[in-house]
Amino acid sequence: MEPLYERGSLTNVTHMVNLASLYLMHDIPIKAARLLDDELESERLEATQRNLDMLAQAWLLSGHPDRAVDPMQSAARLDEDGRGYMNLARTYMSLLRWKEAEESVRQALKKGGLRSVGDARLMLGMAQFNQKNFRDARRAFAQAGQEPKTEKLARQWLAYLEREEANQALAREVGLE
Repeated sequence: MEPLYERGSLTNVTHMVNLASLYLMHDIPIKAARLLDDELESERLEATQRNLDMLAQAWLLSGHPDRAVDPMQSAARLDEDGRGYMNLARTYMSLLRWKEAEESVRQALKKGGLRSVGDARLMLGMAQFNQKNFRDARRAFAQAGQEPKTEKLARQWLAYLEREEANQALAREVGLE
């Protein structure tokens, strides 16, 4: 299939998506990303949630999380629940883009249909914590603590937050901040 695609003889969209899937299956995600990116840009391939998710996955697997952001955003908007926004939030967190991660989690919670609201609240708190927004982070961790699955981790984050606040207060007191 690859030689047919490279010669321009592979014109069936289903075959193109299958070739991208084969690239992913055989651990060649960069070829899948480039194929899907080219075909979506030329509009030969429709920008469906599935195709955009596959493109984002290919960019992530090829070590280019920054290139995965745009297709993830588009896929999340098309998603009927908030899981796409949660995936986007994880990517933003890996890129240390805390404000965008916070907004993505908020969108996920707004859309609903999440497997674990507690996990979303934890991620929201982490994004807020890393922006030094301790008041909102405390609230998010407290809400995450209401879920049995995330209760322990939420308590740990709250304890960590309290230590960080104490350290910052001490630094201000001695004039280091």
